[in-house]
Amino acid sequence: MTAIALSPMVIAQDAAPQAADAAAPAAVQPANPPADQPADQPTDQVTDQSPNPSTSPPTGQAMGQSATQSANGAAPLRAEQDLASFLYGKTSIMLQGAQARASVTLPLPAAWDVQAFTLRLKYRNSGSLVRDRSQLRVALNGLIIGQFALDPERPEGEARIPLPRDLLEVGSNYLEFSVAQHTNRPSCEDPRAPELWTQIDAKASTLTLEYQRLFPTLKLSGINNFVKRHRWGQGRLRILMPLTDGKADADQLRWGALVAQAAAIGLLFNPLESRLEPLHPFAKQVNAHYGDIVLVGTRDQLKGALGADWADTVTDAYLGIRSSQDLAGTAGKAAEPWVALVVSGRDEAEVTRAATALGVMREPLPAMPSALIKTLELPDIPDNTGPHALIDGAVASFADLGASTTTLTSPLLPATLFSGEGGDVLADLPTSLGLNFWVPAGFFPGRPLEGVVTLNFSYGARLRGDSVLNLSLNGIFVRAIPLDQPAGSVERGYEVRFPLSLLRPGSNQLDLSPMLVPSYTGECDLRQGENLLLTIDAESSLQLPPVQRLATLPDLELLARAGYPWLRDPTGSDLAVELGDATPATASAAWTLLGRMAQITGVPLFRASIGSNIDEQQPNEDRDLLMIGAVPVLKSKLCAAGPISCRDGQVRIDYPVLEAVMPAKPDKQWAERGLAGIESWFDPPKGRLGRFDARFGLTEPESSTRPSGDLLGERGALFSFESPNAPGRAVLMLTARTPELLQERTARLVQPDFWYNLKGGMVLWEQTEQSLFSQSPRRTFTVGEVNTGTWLNYLLSAYPAALISVTLLLAVLLASLLFVVTGRFRRRRHPQVPEDA
Repeated sequence: MTAIALSPMVIAQDAAPQAADAAAPAAVQPANPPADQPADQPTDQVTDQSPNPSTSPPTGQAMGQSATQSANGAAPLRAEQDLASFLYGKTSIMLQGAQARASVTLPLPAAWDVQAFTLRLKYRNSGSLVRDRSQLRVALNGLIIGQFALDPERPEGEARIPLPRDLLEVGSNYLEFSVAQHTNRPSCEDPRAPELWTQIDAKASTLTLEYQRLFPTLKLSGINNFVKRHRWGQGRLRILMPLTDGKADADQLRWGALVAQAAAIGLLFNPLESRLEPLHPFAKQVNAHYGDIVLVGTRDQLKGALGADWADTVTDAYLGIRSSQDLAGTAGKAAEPWVALVVSGRDEAEVTRAATALGVMREPLPAMPSALIKTLELPDIPDNTGPHALIDGAVASFADLGASTTTLTSPLLPATLFSGEGGDVLADLPTSLGLNFWVPAGFFPGRPLEGVVTLNFSYGARLRGDSVLNLSLNGIFVRAIPLDQPAGSVERGYEVRFPLSLLRPGSNQLDLSPMLVPSYTGECDLRQGENLLLTIDAESSLQLPPVQRLATLPDLELLARAGYPWLRDPTGSDLAVELGDATPATASAAWTLLGRMAQITGVPLFRASIGSNIDEQQPNEDRDLLMIGAVPVLKSKLCAAGPISCRDGQVRIDYPVLEAVMPAKPDKQWAERGLAGIESWFDPPKGRLGRFDARFGLTEPESSTRPSGDLLGERGALFSFESPNAPGRAVLMLTARTPELLQERTARLVQPDFWYNLKGGMVLWEQTEQSLFSQSPRRTFTVGEVNTGTWLNYLLSAYPAALISVTLLLAVLLASLLFVVTGRFRRRRHPQVPEDA
C-alpha cells in the first residue's frame, strides 16, 4: 500500500460559478442536408489549439450547470473529428437484424464550455426494408434526440443532428444508435434475415464541437477526475522548468519524467505528448496554448514567477493549483486566463516526493487549492506484475477481476430486465461478459500446461437444445458449454481448461458469450425472449499454474504489450534511462516514451535512474537500458552492437537479403547444443526462421556538409539488442536525425496505430501509418528467471530422445565401470577366489 500524509493549505478562493444556458434541441435534418458554412479553422482534424484539459479540474456537473467561468469575449474554438476516432480502429457500425443497437462513448473535458455540438451522420440501409416500419433512432445519454425512416428507395442518407447541451455531462457521454428494421415480405419475417441491415459510415460521419475554455475552480480534487479517455486528439502536456544554459539537470529530468508519467496514467491507453519548456518568460508562454501547464521546480526556482507570498507557503513537498489571477501584481495580468499545476518543495528531495506522490495517487486529492505532502511510503511490487495479475498460481474470482454477478441475454432475441415496481424497464441486458487479466511476458511453462476457468452459472428454462455458452480467449474460441436442460439448470464448479499457449504477454481478455435460442422459432410463431437469460456468479474463478519466465529477445511486441524486459519491475528498479543530451527536445521525447511505458502497468517508474551524457557516465550494468538521443550524440560503444549504428563517419545498417527455415541451433549452452545434435539422429530438427543479412556502411561524399545522421532522412528509429557490457541485459535505443525530429517522431510513435504494431527487433517510421517498417532481429538472446528444475524440464520436453539416449549411455558406462571396479577389488582382496566363482 502507498501511504501519503497530506497537510492542507488554502492559497486562493474558488472562481465564482456561472451557469451556462442550455440550448434547446434542434430538429433533425435528414436526407442530404445542405453543407455547413466553412469554419475559420480546418475541420479534417482536431483544430483546438488551446491547452489540453487533461489536468484541468472538472466541475462534476452537467454542462448546463457549469461551476466555472469562460473567457470573456473570446471567440469559440472548434474541434472536429470523425466518428471512427472514438471507435478504437473501427471504420463502420453495422446494425443487423430486426432490432439492433450500438453505442459510442464521447468524452467531454470539464474545461470546455460547449456552445454547439453537432453530429453529421452518414449511413446506408438495405433496399429490402419497409419504409413505414423501419426506423433509425439516435439517443444521447438515454434520451432520443433524433429519429427518421429508413427509405429503401434512397438507401444512402445523411442527417445533421444537434446534440442538446443540457444532456451533456462532464466526462463520458453515450451516443447510441438503434434500428427497427422490417422487410417487405407479405408474411412473417425472419428477425435475423441477412437483408435487415443498416451501416453507419464512421469515417464519413463527423462530430463538430464549438466551445470556449473555462476558468476552472482552483481545487486539487479535480486533478484525478479529468476525462479518462480523451479522444479529441492527442493529449498534450507542457512542463515548465527553469533551465541552465537551455538544458535540464539530472533532478529536473527525473521530476519531468514522473510528472509526465502521472498525466499519462490518468489518460489510460490514450497517448500523451509531453514537452519541456523553459520557465521564463512565464507570462508569454502560458498564452501559447500548446497544452496543459505544469510548473516544476524548487521554491526558489519558482519564486520569481509565482511571487514571494506563494513561496512563504511552501514549507514541504508541495502540490497546488495556481491561476493567472494569482500573478496580478507579480508578473502582470495575463492576456488570457490560464490554470497551472505546481509541483514544488524547498529542496530537490521535496520536489521529488511531490512529483512521485502525484503519480501514485489513485483517490482524489483534497478539495482545496494546495497541500503539503509530509511523508510518502512507496510499495514494493513483485516483478512481472501488472493490473489484475495472477501471481504464483493464485485463484482469482471474477469479482477480483472486476466483474460482479452478471445476467446475460442472447443476441438472437435480447431480453430486458424489469423491476418489480410498476414494471418499469430497469436495464437492457448485455450479451457478453469480458474479463481482463495480466500475464507476465516470457510466460514459459516448460511442458504443456493448462489454465482453468471454474464457472458458477444458471440459465433459463425452455431453451432450444442447441443453446450454448461460448468461451473465447483473446478472440480465439476455447469451448462451448451446452445448455440443454429443458427446465433450466444451476451449475456449480463447472471447469473449462485451456492451453497456456493461447495467452499473450501483458493484458488478456476472457469473453463469455451465450447463444440462447428460443424453443419456438417458427416463421409465424410468437418469439418470447424473456426466458433467454444466463447469470454468471461473481464467485466463478480463473487460475493459471505457477510457471517460470523465459523470453527470446529482442521483440518489440513484448515492449508494446508488457514493457518487457524494461518493466520487469513495474517501479523501474531494473531500468536506466540515458539521454544523449539534456536539451528540451530530447527530454521531451524521453518523457513521452516513458509516459507510454508507464501506461502499460499503470505504475510510475519512480525507481528508474535517468541521466544524460551517456558517454560520460558509468554503464548501468545491473539494469536494462533505454537510450534516447539524436544520431550525432549517440557515440557510446553500445551503439555498435545495434542494427543501426553511427561510427567512423558512417551509418551502418543491417539489411535482410534472404529468409529461410533452417535447423534451430542453440546459441550458447554447450549442453543444449549437444542434445540438439543427438536429437537430430532420431527426429528431424526443429526449424526456425533464419535470415541472411548484409551490413551497409553508408556515408556522404566528402564534399557534402551534411552530418552522417542525415542518412536516416525524416525517419525515426527504435531498435533493441543485447548489451555488450552486460550479457542478458537489453538495450532499447530511440533516435532520429535531429533532437527536434526525434521529439516529433516519438509523439507519433506512442499513438495506438503505431504502438500496437511494433514487432521484430527494429522499426523505422515517418508520419503516416504506411511508413512503419519492421525488421526481425539478426541476433537473439534469452532472458528470464528459470531455476534448475524448470530448465531440466525444458530440456526433457525439447530433446526427449537425446536425453533418453544419453541416460542409457551413462547407465551402460556406469554399469561397466562398476563391473571393472568390482573385479579389481575382488582380485586384490580375495585372490584365492576363482574368477568364475
